[in-house]
Amino acid sequence: LGDLYFKKANYKDAIKYYALTESESLSPEEKDDLAFNYAFSYFALKNFREAYSKFAPLTNQPTAKNYNYAVYYSGLSAYYLEKYDDALKQFYKLENSTKYKNVVPYYIASILSLKKQYPEMIAYLEPKIESNKNLRYGNEIKKLLGNAYFEKKDYVLAEKYLSESIPSLTKVNQEDYYQLGYVYYKNGQYKKAIEQLKKLTTLDNEMVQSAMYVLGQCYTQTGDKASAKAAFQQAARMKYSAQITEESSFNIAKITYDQGNYTEALLLLKNFIQSYPNSTFNTDAQNLLADVFFKTRSYEEAIGLIENMKNPNASIKASYQKMSYYRAMEYYSNNQLDQSDQYLDKALRFTPETSIEALTYYWKADIL
Repeated sequence: LGDLYFKKANYKDAIKYYALTESESLSPEEKDDLAFNYAFSYFALKNFREAYSKFAPLTNQPTAKNYNYAVYYSGLSAYYLEKYDDALKQFYKLENSTKYKNVVPYYIASILSLKKQYPEMIAYLEPKIESNKNLRYGNEIKKLLGNAYFEKKDYVLAEKYLSESIPSLTKVNQEDYYQLGYVYYKNGQYKKAIEQLKKLTTLDNEMVQSAMYVLGQCYTQTGDKASAKAAFQQAARMKYSAQITEESSFNIAKITYDQGNYTEALLLLKNFIQSYPNSTFNTDAQNLLADVFFKTRSYEEAIGLIENMKNPNASIKASYQKMSYYRAMEYYSNNQLDQSDQYLDKALRFTPETSIEALTYYWKADIL
């Protein structure tokens, strides 16, 4: 009865009757069939723990009829139970099996990937790919190999395997798009990188923040400043990585400056310097801000802003000197001598340019 239900794939009833079967009167081959079918019934019902237990005795009988089948399903049971070392032990036994030699490399590679044993996986897979053109799950295997090279930061070989496999997969996840886009970016293929990374724009997680930052860099390289700014804005809104948020914020301000939107750039650069006083981009931000001050001719606002800076750099100090002097001359032209003298005093606070310093003293003397 157990076999009858087994053949009909009624594994629940098959288990019930196999449990009642007396095996003493059965031939060795019948005993082997009983033990295998009993274990497989549990496997088919996804009771992998019980299946693994019942397959175990059969994996030590290499001359038995169902040995290879038992080893394979024992390995799968261990794999699904996350007993990866046990699974590897079984799968390695089948490398010369006519039936399974083209199947087990995928599972072996998957386990080595899960264990983050990337050098071992590469050493195992590359000869397999070269010598066996009949491997099952070929695209998945190439993707695993590409993942391994990605983790090793070998982006040339990562691109080779990821670009060959990912477009052919029926199921692609966000990490696939990210890795393929990233290796294109690292290899200078910015338009290809954009095609992959922009598929992640609707998502929000740590990996996507990194993807949006890289996407912004790619758009910058292609000269599409508007799209670059939008990508950096999305990266800056996410708070998973403080470093990416900081760098994206600076890039937004810089692109705004490059676009000639100086009023907006002034606000963005001011906010960046205040928010990230110790940033490695602070010097660049201050240099841009100094230039924006002159382009907007917002002398008094700029002077007040600089006076509140903790550590203005040389460019900012030079701008402060010039703007104070220019503002003083504007007041002087309007015969507002007290205000002119006040700003001449400010022009002497920092004196990197001696020619302006000399002019400042000249006009102060004239006012007196």
